[in-house]
Amino acid sequence: MSSHPATEIPELAIEPTSEIEAARRADGPGLEELLARTRRRDLRAFEQIYTRVSAPVYGLVLRIAGDPALADAMTGEVFTQLWHDAGDYPPGTDPLCWIVARAHRHAVGMVRATRTPAERPRPPAEAPGGLSETQRRTMDLAYWDGFTYRQIAAVLNLPAEQVATLMADALDSLRSAAP
Repeated sequence: MSSHPATEIPELAIEPTSEIEAARRADGPGLEELLARTRRRDLRAFEQIYTRVSAPVYGLVLRIAGDPALADAMTGEVFTQLWHDAGDYPPGTDPLCWIVARAHRHAVGMVRATRTPAERPRPPAEAPGGLSETQRRTMDLAYWDGFTYRQIAAVLNLPAEQVATLMADALDSLRSAAP
């Protein structure tokens, strides 16, 4: 496997959402079966996983890292971890969500460990989907900084239950605003 081809162009040509849909509709064995085979060290199965999901993983990591070279390196790390940890996949869960969640955690963790808050990439200041400023801030802290509900509650001086409600409402608003 070589580096992701998107690293050679300044922006991804395909939106991550369409890349995810393409990964879900791919012909051949399902991702769950491929993960089971990867757990048994089937390199061909692992290559098929990489082919299907490297673009959405890279796109997500690039959005978090903000740097194509760093995103490429992090994507490689995500797939190296996936090779070693395929046995951790909990059968019955969505395999694509499991892989993308691992990529998100890895990217956020690396950005948090290597950059000060001022150096980290940030989402647009305009709140998408009609989110209130508080909803946008909770989503920003959770997604970009990797904060837990309790950490967000402490930062915003709110009860954790209110943070959970704000985030659930924000996710509902974003889902309804999505094309």
